[in-house]
Amino acid sequence: MTEVAEGRPSFAARHVKQLLLLLKVANLGAITAYQFALIFVLIRTVGPTLYPWLIFMAAIGNYVLSADLGFSGFVYADVRRNFIDGLLPSRLGFVNHALLIYISIALGASAVAAIAITLLPGLGVALKVALTLYFLATVLGLPWTLIRRIATAVDQFVAIEIIELARRVVMLIVAAWMLNGLGFSGFAVLSVVIWIVAFAAAFVLIAKRGIRVRRSSPRILAGFIAENRSGLFLTGGLTSLDFAIYNFPYMLIPVLFGSAAPLVVYDLFYKICRFGGTAFSVALETALPFQTRAFHAGNLGEVKKYQRSAIALGLIPLIGASALLLLFGQRLFAVLLNHAVPIDREITWTMVFMLAAILFQAAAGTFLGAIGKFSQITRLAMGASIGMTVLTLVTFVVRLSFDTFMAAYVVVYIGYAIVYQMLFHRVVTPATQDAARAELTRR
Repeated sequence: MTEVAEGRPSFAARHVKQLLLLLKVANLGAITAYQFALIFVLIRTVGPTLYPWLIFMAAIGNYVLSADLGFSGFVYADVRRNFIDGLLPSRLGFVNHALLIYISIALGASAVAAIAITLLPGLGVALKVALTLYFLATVLGLPWTLIRRIATAVDQFVAIEIIELARRVVMLIVAAWMLNGLGFSGFAVLSVVIWIVAFAAAFVLIAKRGIRVRRSSPRILAGFIAENRSGLFLTGGLTSLDFAIYNFPYMLIPVLFGSAAPLVVYDLFYKICRFGGTAFSVALETALPFQTRAFHAGNLGEVKKYQRSAIALGLIPLIGASALLLLFGQRLFAVLLNHAVPIDREITWTMVFMLAAILFQAAAGTFLGAIGKFSQITRLAMGASIGMTVLTLVTFVVRLSFDTFMAAYVVVYIGYAIVYQMLFHRVVTPATQDAARAELTRR
């Protein structure tokens, strides 16, 4: 941190926690505004024929984003530990190879998507190019996730949050521009340009710590994957299961219900759930360093105290979002979707209950993952996946309505949140402390 002339830390240094919290809250606001603004704009500008295709492509893009498999967290832990120990120069190759692999996955997926899009009938060349760029703008979030974690690991967390906030604000402006004459092709091009600028700024940022992207060969990158496969497997199973739990309805709803309207409704449901997860993470990630320190010191009472505090802070966005949904949700959705797809009261209630379940699942899951309980929480995710599979089969055989399917989906997830909380309390019970610490030692 910088110092003033007489040796007193600067204002920014003395208030870095508050500044970081403010930036995180601002980013949360920008994320929320952009997600809903994009729905509002696209449904009015691209038309009802193209809009479901954009939803579908975004869903495929989400599967590409899932290629992270939680490995960015593994990279963060490695970089953070070596940075603090002054050994970062010895890990520059590790960081470089991870970045190259993430970038290659995004570009490779976009190339495959471009080929598939060229085969779509009834679309002009300009629109096919725009769809390809729109897909690219979606999947570039994969390497961006990694570079943000790397920047945070080397104490550039405030600067990377500023870059992220600037990127989101500019994207919000560009989306609004579509209401004033900017076409979808222009929007897609500008989306990619904004990404390029953000990546350039981030690369300059981490270069200050000696991290630079350098070319490598496929053989070396394959060796990197093989060398780190244990970390990849450790995080990958859990991440894949959790991703499937949240995203499988995108693939099955068109098959189960045979129309575009339920898919649009689920997309709105999913975006609200993402808002909840992002909003709750502000409190949970703030508490996490203190929770893990207390756990490793054997102070389980402190772990529980921080857990209660994090949940209490998480209740603020939960209560606010729930009140907004229940009091004004249907009117807001009607305006948002231009009255194209009705959202009934039952769906609004599923959103509220799902947000509450996400808070309690995330509160336990964030901590359990941070102390390495991957095998246990993977079993929980497997149980939830089995529950979702049974629900899908029942829906297909019995021909449940979409509203009933959504209600049952949330019930299964509530059970998922409950067993997460049960595992958390078992882990922080003194009788299990020695066993938990012994397992971490073996890892």
